Amino acid sequence: SKWLYSSQLSAPSQAMLRATPMFPFRAAVASLMFRCPDTVADSGVPFAVAHYNILAEFYGDNRNPWFLLPLNLTESERAAIMAKYYTKDGSGGYKYTFADGFGGLLSQQQMDSVNHRNNIFQWQNRGPKLISIVESLHADVISLVELDHFDEFRKALLGTHDGAFLRRPRKKSVDGSCLFWNRQRFQPVGTAVNVTFQDWEPNKAEVYHEDRVMLAVALKDLLEDKVVVFASLHLMRNPEDTGKDAVRILEVSQMMKSLSCLVADVGAHGLVVMGDFNAVPESWTHTFLLHGWQDCPSSEKQMRGAFDHVKWQCPSCHEGNPSVCTTRTNARSMWIDYIFYSSRTLELTEEPKVDRCPDQAIPDEMHPSDHLPLRAELRLRQGAVALASPAVAGRGSSTRCTASRPAGGTDVKDHKDHDEL
Repeated sequence: SKWLYSSQLSAPSQAMLRATPMFPFRAAVASLMFRCPDTVADSGVPFAVAHYNILAEFYGDNRNPWFLLPLNLTESERAAIMAKYYTKDGSGGYKYTFADGFGGLLSQQQMDSVNHRNNIFQWQNRGPKLISIVESLHADVISLVELDHFDEFRKALLGTHDGAFLRRPRKKSVDGSCLFWNRQRFQPVGTAVNVTFQDWEPNKAEVYHEDRVMLAVALKDLLEDKVVVFASLHLMRNPEDTGKDAVRILEVSQMMKSLSCLVADVGAHGLVVMGDFNAVPESWTHTFLLHGWQDCPSSEKQMRGAFDHVKWQCPSCHEGNPSVCTTRTNARSMWIDYIFYSSRTLELTEEPKVDRCPDQAIPDEMHPSDHLPLRAELRLRQGAVALASPAVAGRGSSTRCTASRPAGGTDVKDHKDHDEL
Protein backbone atom coordinates (compact mmCIF):
# COMPACT_ATOMS: atom_id res chain seq x y z
CA SER A 1 0.00 0.00 0.00
CA LYS A 2 2.99 2.30 0.29
CA TRP A 3 4.16 1.97 -3.32
CA LEU A 4 4.12 5.21 -5.25
CA TYR A 5 2.83 4.85 -8.80
CA SER A 6 4.00 6.88 -11.78
CA SER A 7 0.80 8.93 -11.75
CA GLN A 8 1.92 10.38 -8.42
CA LEU A 9 5.34 11.47 -9.72
CA SER A 10 6.21 15.02 -10.75
CA ALA A 11 5.59 16.03 -14.36
CA PRO A 12 9.33 15.89 -15.30
CA SER A 13 9.59 12.40 -13.80
CA GLN A 14 6.54 11.17 -15.70
CA ALA A 15 7.90 12.64 -18.93
CA MET A 16 11.21 10.92 -18.42
CA LEU A 17 9.64 7.54 -17.75
CA ARG A 18 7.52 7.84 -20.89
CA ALA A 19 10.57 8.81 -22.95
CA THR A 20 12.73 5.95 -21.71
CA PRO A 21 10.89 2.63 -21.98
CA MET A 22 14.10 0.71 -21.20
CA PHE A 23 14.81 2.83 -18.12
CA PRO A 24 17.35 0.92 -15.93
CA PHE A 25 15.81 -0.98 -13.08
CA ARG A 26 17.78 0.80 -10.35
CA ALA A 27 16.83 4.27 -11.59
CA ALA A 28 13.22 3.17 -12.07
CA VAL A 29 13.06 1.94 -8.49
CA ALA A 30 14.50 5.29 -7.38
CA SER A 31 11.67 6.98 -9.27
CA LEU A 32 9.06 4.71 -7.64
CA MET A 33 10.48 5.30 -4.19
CA PHE A 34 9.06 3.34 -1.24
CA ARG A 35 7.33 6.45 0.05
CA CYS A 36 3.91 7.27 1.35
CA PRO A 37 2.11 9.94 -0.71
CA ASP A 38 2.34 12.42 2.17
CA THR A 39 6.17 12.29 2.02
CA VAL A 40 6.57 12.79 -1.73
CA ALA A 41 7.39 16.47 -1.47
CA ASP A 42 9.80 16.13 1.45
CA SER A 43 12.94 15.93 -0.66
CA GLY A 44 14.26 14.92 -4.04
CA VAL A 45 15.06 11.52 -5.50
CA PRO A 46 18.50 10.38 -4.30
CA PHE A 47 21.47 10.23 -6.65
CA ALA A 48 24.83 8.61 -5.94
CA VAL A 49 28.20 10.31 -6.40
CA ALA A 50 31.64 8.74 -6.19
CA HIS A 51 35.26 9.83 -6.34
CA TYR A 52 38.40 7.77 -6.94
CA ASN A 53 42.06 8.57 -7.49
CA ILE A 54 42.94 5.57 -9.64
CA LEU A 55 46.76 5.96 -9.65
CA ALA A 56 47.70 6.75 -13.25
CA GLU A 57 49.67 4.18 -15.20
CA PHE A 58 52.26 6.93 -15.68
CA TYR A 59 52.86 7.06 -11.90
CA GLY A 60 52.11 3.42 -11.11
CA ASP A 61 55.66 2.20 -10.67
CA ASN A 62 56.89 0.61 -7.47
CA ARG A 63 60.34 2.05 -8.14
CA ASN A 64 59.07 5.54 -7.32
CA PRO A 65 60.47 6.63 -3.93
CA TRP A 66 57.02 7.03 -2.33
CA PHE A 67 56.28 3.32 -2.94
CA LEU A 68 59.25 0.91 -2.77
CA LEU A 69 57.15 -2.02 -1.56
CA PRO A 70 57.73 -4.23 0.39
CA LEU A 71 60.59 -2.34 2.05
CA ASN A 72 59.93 -1.33 5.64
CA LEU A 73 61.86 1.92 5.66
CA THR A 74 62.09 4.22 8.64
CA GLU A 75 60.91 7.78 8.30
CA SER A 76 64.49 9.06 8.24
CA GLU A 77 65.52 6.51 5.60
CA ARG A 78 62.65 7.50 3.33
CA ALA A 79 63.34 11.20 3.89
CA ALA A 80 66.93 10.64 2.78
CA ILE A 81 65.73 8.83 -0.36
CA MET A 82 63.26 11.61 -1.16
CA ALA A 83 65.99 14.22 -0.73
CA LYS A 84 68.19 12.34 -3.20
CA TYR A 85 65.29 11.90 -5.60
CA TYR A 86 64.54 15.62 -5.76
CA THR A 87 68.19 16.55 -6.32
CA LYS A 88 68.57 18.00 -9.83
CA ASP A 89 71.57 17.82 -12.13
CA GLY A 90 72.95 20.63 -14.24
CA SER A 91 70.33 20.17 -16.97
CA GLY A 92 67.39 20.16 -14.53
CA GLY A 93 66.90 16.38 -14.59
CA TYR A 94 66.85 14.04 -11.63
CA LYS A 95 70.40 13.20 -10.57
CA TYR A 96 69.59 10.11 -8.50
CA THR A 97 67.09 7.43 -9.48
CA PHE A 98 66.09 3.90 -8.55
CA ALA A 99 68.61 2.60 -11.11
CA ASP A 100 71.49 3.69 -8.86
CA GLY A 101 69.64 2.96 -5.61
CA PHE A 102 69.02 6.69 -5.13
CA GLY A 103 72.68 7.42 -4.78
CA GLY A 104 73.50 4.08 -3.17
CA LEU A 105 70.92 4.31 -0.37
CA LEU A 106 69.29 1.04 -1.44
CA SER A 107 71.13 -2.27 -1.52
CA GLN A 108 70.89 -4.63 -4.48
CA GLN A 109 68.80 -7.01 -2.38
CA GLN A 110 66.34 -4.22 -1.59
CA MET A 111 66.16 -3.23 -5.26
CA ASP A 112 65.45 -6.84 -6.24
CA SER A 113 62.58 -6.98 -3.74
CA VAL A 114 61.09 -3.78 -5.13
CA ASN A 115 61.38 -5.02 -8.73
CA HIS A 116 59.68 -8.30 -7.80
CA ARG A 117 56.69 -6.43 -6.34
CA ASN A 118 56.37 -4.17 -9.39
CA ASN A 119 54.12 -6.62 -11.26
CA ILE A 120 51.21 -5.54 -9.04
CA PHE A 121 51.61 -2.01 -10.38
CA GLN A 122 51.45 -2.99 -14.06
CA TRP A 123 48.43 -1.53 -15.86
CA GLN A 124 47.42 -4.86 -17.40
CA ASN A 125 46.93 -6.10 -13.83
CA ARG A 126 45.41 -2.95 -12.31
CA GLY A 127 43.28 -1.59 -15.16
CA PRO A 128 40.54 -4.27 -15.23
CA LYS A 129 40.29 -4.19 -11.41
CA LEU A 130 39.92 -0.41 -11.40
CA ILE A 131 37.13 -0.54 -13.97
CA SER A 132 35.39 -3.27 -11.98
CA ILE A 133 35.53 -1.15 -8.81
CA VAL A 134 34.19 1.94 -10.61
CA GLU A 135 31.30 -0.07 -12.05
CA SER A 136 30.53 -1.61 -8.63
CA LEU A 137 30.09 1.86 -7.11
CA HIS A 138 26.80 2.21 -9.03
CA ALA A 139 27.19 5.99 -9.01
CA ASP A 140 25.21 8.42 -11.13
CA VAL A 141 28.12 10.90 -11.21
CA ILE A 142 31.73 9.72 -10.95
CA SER A 143 34.89 11.77 -10.44
CA LEU A 144 38.17 10.13 -11.45
CA VAL A 145 41.55 11.80 -11.06
CA GLU A 146 45.03 10.75 -12.12
CA LEU A 147 43.23 9.20 -15.08
CA ASP A 148 45.38 8.52 -18.14
CA HIS A 149 43.12 5.90 -19.75
CA PHE A 150 39.97 7.92 -20.39
CA ASP A 151 39.01 5.97 -23.53
CA GLU A 152 39.28 2.67 -21.68
CA PHE A 153 36.92 3.80 -18.92
CA ARG A 154 34.59 5.56 -21.37
CA LYS A 155 34.15 2.34 -23.36
CA ALA A 156 33.49 0.35 -20.20
CA LEU A 157 30.80 2.82 -19.07
CA LEU A 158 29.43 3.62 -22.54
CA GLY A 159 26.21 1.70 -21.97
CA THR A 160 25.09 4.00 -19.14
CA HIS A 161 27.35 7.03 -18.80
CA ASP A 162 28.70 9.94 -20.82
CA GLY A 163 31.88 11.71 -19.77
CA ALA A 164 34.34 14.57 -20.11
CA PHE A 165 38.08 14.68 -19.48
CA LEU A 166 40.62 17.44 -18.84
CA ARG A 167 44.32 16.74 -19.13
CA ARG A 168 46.93 18.35 -16.89
CA PRO A 169 49.04 20.99 -18.64
CA ARG A 170 52.44 19.59 -17.63
CA LYS A 171 54.14 18.32 -20.80
CA LYS A 172 55.23 14.98 -19.34
CA SER A 173 51.85 14.28 -17.72
CA VAL A 174 49.13 12.48 -19.64
CA ASP A 175 46.70 12.16 -16.74
CA GLY A 176 43.92 14.49 -15.70
CA SER A 177 40.48 14.85 -14.13
CA CYS A 178 37.31 13.25 -15.43
CA LEU A 179 33.57 13.25 -14.78
CA PHE A 180 31.14 10.55 -15.88
CA TRP A 181 27.36 10.94 -15.51
CA ASN A 182 24.42 8.61 -15.95
CA ARG A 183 22.69 9.83 -19.10
CA GLN A 184 19.35 8.42 -17.93
CA ARG A 185 19.45 10.71 -14.88
CA PHE A 186 21.46 13.73 -16.02
CA GLN A 187 22.06 15.67 -19.21
CA PRO A 188 24.72 18.38 -19.65
CA VAL A 189 23.89 22.07 -19.78
CA GLY A 190 26.21 24.19 -21.92
CA THR A 191 29.94 23.58 -22.01
CA ALA A 192 32.40 22.11 -19.54
CA VAL A 193 34.35 24.56 -17.42
CA ASN A 194 38.05 23.77 -17.70
CA VAL A 195 40.30 25.50 -15.17
CA THR A 196 44.08 25.36 -15.14
CA PHE A 197 45.29 26.58 -11.76
CA GLN A 198 47.99 29.22 -11.65
CA ASP A 199 50.50 28.36 -8.92
CA TRP A 200 52.16 31.63 -7.95
CA GLU A 201 55.65 31.79 -6.46
CA PRO A 202 56.24 33.87 -3.31
CA ASN A 203 58.36 36.99 -3.73
CA LYS A 204 57.98 36.74 -7.52
CA ALA A 205 54.83 38.68 -8.24
CA GLU A 206 54.57 37.82 -11.94
CA VAL A 207 55.87 34.26 -11.84
CA TYR A 208 53.62 31.23 -11.79
CA HIS A 209 53.49 27.76 -13.27
CA GLU A 210 50.63 25.53 -14.32
CA ASP A 211 50.32 21.91 -13.25
CA ARG A 212 46.87 21.15 -11.78
CA VAL A 213 43.36 21.37 -13.24
CA MET A 214 39.66 21.30 -12.41
CA LEU A 215 36.86 20.02 -14.62
CA ALA A 216 33.29 21.16 -13.89
CA VAL A 217 30.04 20.24 -15.62
CA ALA A 218 26.52 21.59 -15.10
CA LEU A 219 24.04 18.71 -15.28
CA LYS A 220 20.26 18.90 -15.44
CA ASP A 221 18.57 16.34 -13.21
CA LEU A 222 15.95 14.78 -15.48
CA LEU A 223 13.88 13.60 -12.52
CA GLU A 224 13.89 16.89 -10.65
CA ASP A 225 14.13 19.34 -13.58
CA LYS A 226 16.87 21.20 -11.72
CA VAL A 227 20.55 21.82 -12.44
CA VAL A 228 23.41 20.64 -10.23
CA VAL A 229 27.05 21.58 -10.84
CA PHE A 230 29.67 18.86 -10.34
CA ALA A 231 33.44 19.38 -10.21
CA SER A 232 36.46 17.06 -10.17
CA LEU A 233 39.95 18.24 -9.23
CA HIS A 234 43.37 17.21 -7.96
CA LEU A 235 45.36 19.78 -5.96
CA MET A 236 49.07 20.33 -5.30
CA ARG A 237 50.99 17.23 -4.15
CA ASN A 238 52.66 16.35 -0.85
CA PRO A 239 49.90 16.67 1.79
CA GLU A 240 52.48 16.07 4.53
CA ASP A 241 54.14 19.37 3.53
CA THR A 242 52.08 22.05 5.27
CA GLY A 243 54.19 24.66 3.49
CA LYS A 244 52.32 23.77 0.30
CA ASP A 245 48.98 24.59 1.94
CA ALA A 246 49.35 28.18 0.73
CA VAL A 247 49.56 26.98 -2.87
CA ARG A 248 46.58 24.69 -2.40
CA ILE A 249 44.54 27.54 -0.92
CA LEU A 250 45.37 29.68 -3.96
CA GLU A 251 44.17 26.83 -6.17
CA VAL A 252 40.98 26.52 -4.13
CA SER A 253 40.31 30.25 -4.41
CA GLN A 254 40.52 29.97 -8.21
CA MET A 255 38.20 26.97 -8.04
CA MET A 256 35.69 28.93 -5.95
CA LYS A 257 35.59 31.83 -8.40
CA SER A 258 34.99 29.58 -11.40
CA LEU A 259 32.38 27.42 -9.69
CA SER A 260 30.48 30.39 -8.26
CA CYS A 261 30.34 31.87 -11.75
CA LEU A 262 29.13 28.60 -13.27
CA VAL A 263 26.48 28.17 -10.56
CA ALA A 264 25.21 31.69 -11.29
CA ASP A 265 25.34 31.22 -15.08
CA VAL A 266 23.18 28.09 -15.13
CA GLY A 267 20.96 28.87 -12.12
CA ALA A 268 22.14 25.72 -10.36
CA HIS A 269 20.23 24.33 -7.38
CA GLY A 270 23.21 22.40 -6.03
CA LEU A 271 26.99 22.11 -6.08
CA VAL A 272 29.11 18.98 -5.55
CA VAL A 273 32.91 19.19 -5.48
CA MET A 274 34.94 15.96 -5.48
CA GLY A 275 38.64 15.31 -5.65
CA ASP A 276 42.01 14.51 -4.21
CA PHE A 277 42.75 17.73 -2.36
CA ASN A 278 46.06 16.54 -0.89
CA ALA A 279 44.96 18.18 2.35
CA VAL A 280 44.45 16.47 5.69
CA PRO A 281 41.34 17.12 7.81
CA GLU A 282 41.31 20.44 9.66
CA SER A 283 44.25 21.75 7.64
CA TRP A 284 44.04 25.32 6.34
CA THR A 285 43.05 23.99 2.91
CA HIS A 286 40.29 21.81 4.33
CA THR A 287 39.03 24.64 6.54
CA PHE A 288 39.06 27.10 3.63
CA LEU A 289 37.05 24.69 1.49
CA LEU A 290 34.31 24.68 4.11
CA HIS A 291 34.32 28.31 5.19
CA GLY A 292 36.12 30.40 2.58
CA TRP A 293 33.38 30.83 -0.04
CA GLN A 294 32.72 34.53 -0.79
CA ASP A 295 28.93 34.43 -0.89
CA CYS A 296 26.48 37.07 0.17
CA PRO A 297 24.43 36.06 3.23
CA SER A 298 21.33 35.43 1.14
CA SER A 299 23.16 33.06 -1.21
CA GLU A 300 25.52 31.09 1.02
CA LYS A 301 26.19 27.57 -0.28
CA GLN A 302 26.94 26.25 3.23
CA MET A 303 29.46 23.72 1.93
CA ARG A 304 29.83 20.57 3.96
CA GLY A 305 31.87 17.38 3.66
CA ALA A 306 30.02 14.12 3.06
CA PHE A 307 32.38 12.43 5.55
CA ASP A 308 32.35 15.06 8.28
CA HIS A 309 30.96 12.39 10.62
CA VAL A 310 34.24 10.49 10.49
CA LYS A 311 36.17 10.61 13.74
CA TRP A 312 39.55 11.72 12.44
CA GLN A 313 42.43 9.96 14.14
CA CYS A 314 45.93 11.34 13.75
CA PRO A 315 44.80 13.38 10.71
CA SER A 316 48.23 14.83 9.96
CA CYS A 317 50.36 11.76 10.58
CA HIS A 318 52.15 10.02 7.73
CA GLU A 319 53.48 7.15 9.78
CA GLY A 320 51.56 4.48 11.62
CA ASN A 321 48.12 3.07 10.91
CA PRO A 322 45.13 5.34 11.60
CA SER A 323 41.83 3.51 11.45
CA VAL A 324 40.51 5.53 8.50
CA CYS A 325 42.24 6.86 5.42
CA THR A 326 41.78 7.46 1.71
CA THR A 327 45.40 6.76 0.77
CA ARG A 328 47.77 4.18 2.23
CA THR A 329 51.40 3.71 1.26
CA ASN A 330 54.54 2.99 3.26
CA ALA A 331 55.15 6.73 3.21
CA ARG A 332 51.72 7.83 4.47
CA SER A 333 48.30 6.87 5.82
CA MET A 334 46.05 9.89 5.34
CA TRP A 335 42.56 11.11 4.57
CA ILE A 336 43.04 13.54 1.67
CA ASP A 337 40.09 12.81 -0.68
CA TYR A 338 36.72 14.48 -0.16
CA ILE A 339 33.19 14.97 -1.44
CA PHE A 340 31.83 18.44 -0.61
CA TYR A 341 28.25 19.56 -1.26
CA SER A 342 26.08 22.65 -0.81
CA SER A 343 24.17 21.70 2.34
CA ARG A 344 21.80 24.63 1.92
CA THR A 345 20.18 22.82 -1.01
CA LEU A 346 21.49 19.24 -0.85
CA GLU A 347 21.47 16.65 1.91
CA LEU A 348 22.84 13.19 2.52
CA THR A 349 20.33 10.35 2.52
CA GLU A 350 22.46 8.67 5.22
CA GLU A 351 26.01 8.73 6.53
CA PRO A 352 28.25 7.18 3.86
CA LYS A 353 29.99 3.92 4.59
CA VAL A 354 33.66 4.20 5.54
CA ASP A 355 35.98 1.24 5.06
CA ARG A 356 38.81 0.60 7.45
CA CYS A 357 42.23 1.72 6.30
CA PRO A 358 44.19 -1.24 4.86
CA ASP A 359 46.66 -2.76 7.31
CA GLN A 360 49.37 -2.90 4.66
CA ALA A 361 50.52 -0.43 2.03
CA ILE A 362 48.65 -0.45 -1.28
CA PRO A 363 48.40 -1.13 -4.22
CA ASP A 364 48.10 -4.85 -3.60
CA GLU A 365 46.13 -7.73 -5.10
CA MET A 366 42.87 -6.40 -3.70
CA HIS A 367 43.44 -2.64 -4.03
CA PRO A 368 44.59 -1.57 -7.53
CA SER A 369 45.32 2.02 -6.47
CA ASP A 370 47.13 3.70 -3.61
CA HIS A 371 43.80 5.44 -2.85
CA LEU A 372 40.40 4.15 -1.76
CA PRO A 373 37.16 5.20 -3.49
CA LEU A 374 34.52 7.34 -1.80
CA ARG A 375 30.76 7.13 -2.39
CA ALA A 376 27.80 9.09 -1.03
CA GLU A 377 24.11 9.48 -1.79
CA LEU A 378 22.62 12.97 -1.99
CA ARG A 379 19.25 14.50 -2.75
CA LEU A 380 17.81 17.97 -3.15
CA ARG A 381 16.29 19.41 -0.01
CA GLN A 382 12.60 20.16 0.15
CA GLY A 383 11.95 23.57 -1.38
CA ALA A 384 15.54 23.97 -2.61
CA VAL A 385 15.95 27.18 -4.56
CA ALA A 386 18.65 28.14 -7.03
CA LEU A 387 22.03 29.12 -5.57
CA ALA A 388 22.66 32.73 -6.58
CA SER A 389 26.09 34.33 -6.36
CA PRO A 390 25.60 38.12 -6.31
CA ALA A 391 28.98 38.54 -4.61
CA VAL A 392 30.61 37.28 -7.80
CA ALA A 393 28.12 38.00 -10.56
CA GLY A 394 27.27 41.49 -9.37
CA ARG A 395 24.15 42.42 -7.42
CA GLY A 396 21.29 43.22 -9.73
CA SER A 397 23.45 42.78 -12.82
CA SER A 398 22.15 41.07 -15.94
CA THR A 399 25.67 40.40 -17.19
CA ARG A 400 26.68 36.77 -17.24
CA CYS A 401 29.54 35.77 -14.97
CA THR A 402 32.01 34.07 -17.31
CA ALA A 403 33.78 31.15 -15.70
CA SER A 404 37.34 30.24 -16.67
CA ARG A 405 37.51 28.19 -19.87
CA PRO A 406 40.17 27.60 -22.48
CA ALA A 407 39.58 29.50 -25.70
CA GLY A 408 36.71 27.87 -27.55
CA GLY A 409 35.29 25.83 -24.65
CA THR A 410 34.33 22.23 -25.24
CA ASP A 411 30.74 21.02 -25.46
CA VAL A 412 30.47 18.26 -22.88
CA LYS A 413 28.22 16.26 -25.19
CA ASP A 414 31.22 15.66 -27.44
CA HIS A 415 33.36 13.39 -25.29
CA LYS A 416 35.20 11.66 -28.10
CA ASP A 417 37.91 14.28 -28.69
CA HIS A 418 38.89 14.36 -25.05
CA ASP A 419 42.41 15.64 -25.67
CA GLU A 420 40.90 19.01 -26.51
CA LEU A 421 39.14 19.37 -23.17
